[in-house]
Amino acid sequence: MIYSYQKTRFSQWMPLFTVRLEKDGLQTSELALVDSGAGVNVLPHHMGLELGLNWENYKRGPNLTGNASGESKAVELDAMIQGFEVVKLSFAWSAHSQVRFILGQDDFFQFFHVCFFGDRKLFSLKRIEGKS
Repeated sequence: MIYSYQKTRFSQWMPLFTVRLEKDGLQTSELALVDSGAGVNVLPHHMGLELGLNWENYKRGPNLTGNASGESKAVELDAMIQGFEVVKLSFAWSAHSQVRFILGQDDFFQFFHVCFFGDRKLFSLKRIEGKS
């Protein structure tokens, strides 16, 4: 599938697209940044709360750095991406809500081939066969 970059509120063009997450029947959707420089998938705190997650019920995740710096919890969620079958992704659920929803190297890029065409403001996703 090919996606167009979207313009942010700061007039930057970025590889963003809507991802729907589900946990125990609760769902939330938000624009996710496809970020080849991010080591992990990052879930903003408010999205976890929308999914009914309780901070105290999850094991400590990696310490986040950069704009998301601080403590996180490790969570696994079903991700629905238009045009693809549901995939289980691991997230570092941030203690902060102001962080961006990020799809990073571990483990989004292990399930999808991602190609960026920045000059055309496009990116493509292709599911890696045999990964579930």
